[in-house]
Amino acid sequence: MGAGLSTQAYLDQATSNADGVACGMPEKTAQPDLASVLSSVEEAADYDRWFRAKVQASLDGLKDGSNRVLSDDEVTAGRAALQAKVLAIQTKASA
Repeated sequence: MGAGLSTQAYLDQATSNADGVACGMPEKTAQPDLASVLSSVEEAADYDRWFRAKVQASLDGLKDGSNRVLSDDEVTAGRAALQAKVLAIQTKASA
């Protein structure tokens, strides 16, 4: 402790700077409402189940042939067509 300071005076000095602004001690933050935390956790779990089911359905479709893998040429052609469509919309909007 500082020379000649009582415990309380030392703590008061340690937690305030010259401007009187608290320092060194974190401000208390409000805890989130338990119901909203549980709701968020449940929503995340629901989304995780939905996402995993979609991925599994896609993988199953690749195995049974109901889905197919696109070739690089098909992806490139699709991307070019989409870019042309976007450009046409942008050009029409700016005219």
